[in-house]
Amino acid sequence: MIVRSSANVNAGAKSRFSTIAHGVLLLVSVFALTSVINLIPLACLAAILIFTGVKLAKPSLFVAIAKQGFAPFAPFIVTIVGVLATDLLIGIVLGILCSVLLALYEQLRGPIVLAQHGDHYFCCRSARTFRFSARCRSNTICNRFRTARP
Repeated sequence: MIVRSSANVNAGAKSRFSTIAHGVLLLVSVFALTSVINLIPLACLAAILIFTGVKLAKPSLFVAIAKQGFAPFAPFIVTIVGVLATDLLIGIVLGILCSVLLALYEQLRGPIVLAQHGDHYFCCRSARTFRFSARCRSNTICNRFRTARP
């Protein structure tokens, strides 16, 4: 999808019809020209894929993601290394697993901060973005302090 959109923009496309036309032409080419496509050496197809990937991966993208912090940058790098070291599917699965593990780690740390006001009042607040999945943990902590009050 990104490659197709990028190719359309680079070719001077002005509307979304270009994406549809591009997809239809690719589909017709794959079915109608299968015997011709099979004559192309796989090394040439790989070179075209690598060239397209290099054109899409701008150094500014790497810098922008690195500036966002470790959590977004780690899955990005794991995916790239996984794709280059193994194959596309395994690389993407490794990137997704890395993202899930980092998200679970963030959830286990929990965004709950407790403060005592006076003798009897506790205030629960979110130190950063409060996700729905952290609700259970926050309810458990808040209920513990509600029952601890005299």
